[in-house]
Amino acid sequence: MTNLSEWLEKRAGINQIYNVLFLRKIPRGAGWLYTLGFATLFVFILQAVTGTMLALFYVPSPDHAYESVRFIQYVLPFGSLIRGIHRWGSSAMIVLIGLHLVTVFVLGAYKHPREITWVAGV
Repeated sequence: MTNLSEWLEKRAGINQIYNVLFLRKIPRGAGWLYTLGFATLFVFILQAVTGTMLALFYVPSPDHAYESVRFIQYVLPFGSLIRGIHRWGSSAMIVLIGLHLVTVFVLGAYKHPREITWVAGV
């Protein structure tokens, strides 16, 4: 395992990436607002996973669409849970994106040295 970590460090600089992502100082006064970007990313990944799972069973034709939704909701194990998570996740995504946008502008997180992070987020 040590050889693998040394190999990754030489080629990709994993320790430097880890230090930049996880060991940076959080600005004073940021508090829980500083986590909105991560929360938005988490909900986006959740939407992608649940959307993919739903797409496997949904039939987008006029003849079978309603029946496929009924199958997902009532027959598929945990189908109603997956569909509910996807539905609530879409609303949460809109709220989190709005809060994150406001927080970025209020805290000035788009300024130096975070310009590239801001561009990637946009």
